[in-house]
Amino acid sequence: MQGIGRHWPVNGESPRSDLGMASSGSVCLPAHRGVEHRSTSPWSTSPPASAPPSRRQLEVMEERVAGAITNLHRQLLADRQEADMLVQQSLNRLEARLGTCEQAQGRCERRLAELAGVTRDLGDELQGRCTGEQLQGFSE
Repeated sequence: MQGIGRHWPVNGESPRSDLGMASSGSVCLPAHRGVEHRSTSPWSTSPPASAPPSRRQLEVMEERVAGAITNLHRQLLADRQEADMLVQQSLNRLEARLGTCEQAQGRCERRLAELAGVTRDLGDELQGRCTGEQLQGFSE
């Protein structure tokens, strides 16, 4: 395991100072008299919380935010397309129902006109019978 400034012995290796790059890609500082200046732990590779983020960290965060924005944009576009599709389907169903209602209205209007004619004819017939009976009553 590599820490900042030290390489701890593994499998019989001897301890040595490491001035190269750490596994995270940051520059390691040499150890001075066994005291770490950047961290409280020899195994920690991140700077303390009070230190400003490095350029690479900012780039990584920027890439993550850009990726999140891109994903949100794609999701928004997909949601809009789905909403448009649902609106279109609802409109098609509504138009089909309206067409069915218009056909039913035409049938109902024809039936109502037919019933009105039958009612008028029955009224005329009833009035004729009443008038005929009254006339027969006077003639007797």
